[in-house]
Amino acid sequence: MRRPINEYPEVLAAIADAVAEALINRGKIVSESEAAEIGIICADMVRHTFGGEDFYIPKGVTLEYTKRDLDIQEMLKTATMKDVCDKYGITKRRLYQILKALKAGIQVGEQLTFDVL
Repeated sequence: MRRPINEYPEVLAAIADAVAEALINRGKIVSESEAAEIGIICADMVRHTFGGEDFYIPKGVTLEYTKRDLDIQEMLKTATMKDVCDKYGITKRRLYQILKALKAGIQVGEQLTFDVL
């Protein structure tokens, strides 16, 4: 029998809630109660796999910037540099840096294929 979610440590409860919310937000794939149960199952999997270990979970900022940078590159096909800078809140100098990095291939392409529920 599973423990009620309010008895889970904060990080496991957060994982369970995030999984359930992701399932619910995708539409009528599962009911809210099924989504909550799947969230708890995922939290248990994390607990059994990593329980007692000390590890770091990156925020994924690099992935977000890489996606943003690729979006910028795509937008430049139809928009002006000023429009791009205004939309992303960056300077023209920063835009040039981003484009230079993309041209040099400084990006993590494999990470962009990672799908979250």
